[in-house]
Amino acid sequence: MTLENTNPIQHFTANGETSVFAFEFEVENKDNIKVTLDGEAVPIYAYEYDESVNAVVFNFEPENGSEVIIERVTSLERSINYQTYNNSFRPETLNYDLDRIWHVLQEQNIVDAEILARLKDEIDWRRNLDLNYDVMAQVRDTQVFGALKQYLDTIIASTSPNVFGGVTAGVVFALDKKSVQTHLEDIYQKFIEERQALQAEKDRAIAAEQGLDQKIEAEKTRAKNVEANLQANLSAVAGGNYGFNTYADFDAVKSSLPNNVVVRISEDAQYQGDNIWNGTTLTKSPYDSRQETINFIRLLNNGTLPSEIYEDLTSEATSYGYINTLGVHASKGDTNWLTSDFHEIGSSYKKVEYKIVGTTLVSSIAFYTDTYDFIIGYGDTISTISKVAEGSVQIPINAKYIRITLSNKISTGITQNDLDSQFVKIIKYSNVYIEEKLSEIDSTLENLRSGDLEASVDIWQYATIQGYYIAGGATTGVSDKNWVRSDLIKISNLVGDGSENKRLRLRCTGHSIVKSLLFFDASKNLLEEHGATENTSNIYQGEFVVPEEAKYLAVSGGSSQNPSGIKGPYAYLMSQVSVVHEILELKNNQASKEYFPVLSPIAVYTTCNDMGDSQNKGRLRNYSTAIYLDHFFNGLASEKDVKFKHAQDRYVFTPSLIVTDSNENKPTIVFNEGVNAKEKSEELVLVGDDVVDTTVSIKHRSALNSVTATVTPKVLCIGDSITYGEQALIPDDNYTQNHSYHLITKELFIKDKVDNDNQGFDALFLGTKSKTKTFSYKG
Repeated sequence: MTLENTNPIQHFTANGETSVFAFEFEVENKDNIKVTLDGEAVPIYAYEYDESVNAVVFNFEPENGSEVIIERVTSLERSINYQTYNNSFRPETLNYDLDRIWHVLQEQNIVDAEILARLKDEIDWRRNLDLNYDVMAQVRDTQVFGALKQYLDTIIASTSPNVFGGVTAGVVFALDKKSVQTHLEDIYQKFIEERQALQAEKDRAIAAEQGLDQKIEAEKTRAKNVEANLQANLSAVAGGNYGFNTYADFDAVKSSLPNNVVVRISEDAQYQGDNIWNGTTLTKSPYDSRQETINFIRLLNNGTLPSEIYEDLTSEATSYGYINTLGVHASKGDTNWLTSDFHEIGSSYKKVEYKIVGTTLVSSIAFYTDTYDFIIGYGDTISTISKVAEGSVQIPINAKYIRITLSNKISTGITQNDLDSQFVKIIKYSNVYIEEKLSEIDSTLENLRSGDLEASVDIWQYATIQGYYIAGGATTGVSDKNWVRSDLIKISNLVGDGSENKRLRLRCTGHSIVKSLLFFDASKNLLEEHGATENTSNIYQGEFVVPEEAKYLAVSGGSSQNPSGIKGPYAYLMSQVSVVHEILELKNNQASKEYFPVLSPIAVYTTCNDMGDSQNKGRLRNYSTAIYLDHFFNGLASEKDVKFKHAQDRYVFTPSLIVTDSNENKPTIVFNEGVNAKEKSEELVLVGDDVVDTTVSIKHRSALNSVTATVTPKVLCIGDSITYGEQALIPDDNYTQNHSYHLITKELFIKDKVDNDNQGFDALFLGTKSKTKTFSYKG
């Protein structure tokens, strides 16, 4: 075979994007390639040789502008020993060796060329260096010759004709090759300049001092004049203001008062406040601070001076992507949208005002619970970005966080001014009309005294979940934001246990497949369901009697944000108030509240395990932790009626699950918010009639996949009457082991495990006395 006469070295300039560098010469394999990057040898493990395209492939992209050199280096060895008896002297073998010889010769030619190039560079470098040296020598000789000539001329001038005139300063030279005479002239010139500068500074200082003296005299004169005027004003004020407790006191001495003075009367009558006495008549002052305050309050009451304070969230939308209709931050690389992080909503906030550019596919305003579960989202009513939408939405009662999405794209009908004018604001405060509220309170108290007051609460505010109820109490339509529903609501939490004649007046958008009102018993079994009979969306309304055994209720219907839905839906739960005098007594005779310290854990721990298929909906090994309120007080003669906020005696911590695909049969779920370990602080509020509200902060630490199928958590029992209660007697030894209730608790745990094939929870007791107890159960 013939071998091409090629150059066994190639140079490349990297562009920062490619890692493949194909070359034109032949090589045997990777071992015969040498690669350098910016003059540094590249390790053999940092690249590969692709024989199919005859190229070096880096494991990385060399930086833009880097110089890549690829050359062939054939090893100087002979691996084939030709023999006549072993068929080694074949054409292909001979051609292989000859090719290697040619490779080496080509590479030697490159080496020779490099040596010649280096010799040429060395010769050029030496030639330039010699030339520079000659130029420097000429300059040096010129300087030395000139200095020597000047020196000789000076010597000759000093010796003829004034031989004894002394040596002139021009003969002596300093180290800088300048004569002493030259230095003396320089010093004299600097002396003249310094003296002139000193004289100028002296003249300036004298002028400034004279000007300062003049200003001091002027200030002294001004101060004396001000002091005289101030004294005159004080004298006038002191002599022109008189105060009296009653008008009769003023009337007794008015003839002795000077004219045109201010008379202030404290008595609550016609002349209360400031008045002007002109010597004959007492006239009410046109300015009265008290009356001004009253007038201002009346203006507020009449709505003449309405005021609102906003919290603007617009600047918080800084991340790319948008919130979709499921409340998920989607398309995080889409620069056409800007989205905010979670923003906490104050408990007193009621409404959000907005001006947005959006579509039906985007939740421009999205609300979430305190566990970051999506509640509902609001966007535009059209599917394309073509107009600016303005309005307001009510904040759901169970909303804790809000996120917003703003458009960042100019499109048909949308200008940059439209994008810049977008805003989302939370209304933090609106002024209260004082007199109207006081009148409302008085009317309510009068109704309470007469027993005519009927309690009423609109539970439609709890309908914040997308979807609706169907026959049998099941829920569906989780992604259909045209419908909203509530969760099951405990009736006693709304109107109390002692209320009577409970009824519910309902008005909403209904449908034949939608159950708009449902009642459940204490076990949450369905008792009654009510809904429209027509197949098209229409108004469904009526008044319903709450079943006596009903403990829970739920509502569902058309969303008020749906253009085809009715506006102003409601679900008023009404009941007659039976306790009147007790309420008035509590209002008029508030007992003093006491503060008691509480014992609470620093942190609680839960696990969130995704063992099992998605049909288990993430609950197969998803453990929760509950804290039971056991009257966390020490040294009390009697128990206090204390509850967690919302009248609960326990607080449950559950790891957060995020549904990313809401398919009812097989939902896709992200466990523990997608992190291995998550910590979140939760505030628990203890409330009661005779104790000061107390807040404890407990950290909720949840872990992903931290348990196995054979491991169960333990129940932690701390403290007082759960594990060490009064009158908790054990009859096994004639009731001598009083106050040992934790032994009964432990017995119940053990029996539970026996009944469940040795599977169940264990208990860990803290703060109890050391006691023992034996019992027999199922052998």
